[in-house]
Amino acid sequence: MVAAQEGNAKMYNQLLVELSSYLAPYIKYKVGSESISSEIVQDILMSVHSSRHTFNPEFPFKPWLFKITQSRLIDYYRKNKNKYELHSVLDDSFIESITAESEFSQIEINDFKNALNTLSAEQKEILIALKIDGQSIKEIAESKKMTESAVKTTAHRAYKALSLKLGAEI
Repeated sequence: MVAAQEGNAKMYNQLLVELSSYLAPYIKYKVGSESISSEIVQDILMSVHSSRHTFNPEFPFKPWLFKITQSRLIDYYRKNKNKYELHSVLDDSFIESITAESEFSQIEINDFKNALNTLSAEQKEILIALKIDGQSIKEIAESKKMTESAVKTTAHRAYKALSLKLGAEI
């Protein structure tokens, strides 16, 4: 990517070819269709192309790439799946977004998944809406027909429950 940013077309083409073969199996696993996964991989490559100037070589490449990948998958699910399926996929995306930014052991990832699964459906939905969808407290309150105070309380209780389960402050 650094060579691509410096204008090396050959290295940039090689990067895109390698990214395509690297991402294709993962995307196919996520969506279950080779033709759809091919379209999503192309969307990801287009996003990489249009966002390549935002990559900072002082940081690892994979978290940057997987943030783009996660966004394109979320876009796909928003357009093509019902709300229940979207939230079940976002649970995985939520975990992936956290683990992509840091190095965690498999034990820590499993502990986090287990802790996340102890939350109520409403707590998970609110955390996903806040942390994945980027919705405001007000937007969530309106969509769930709750008061803003109730949304804040539910989110706070979810954070506290995760903290207690994990033995760390979140």
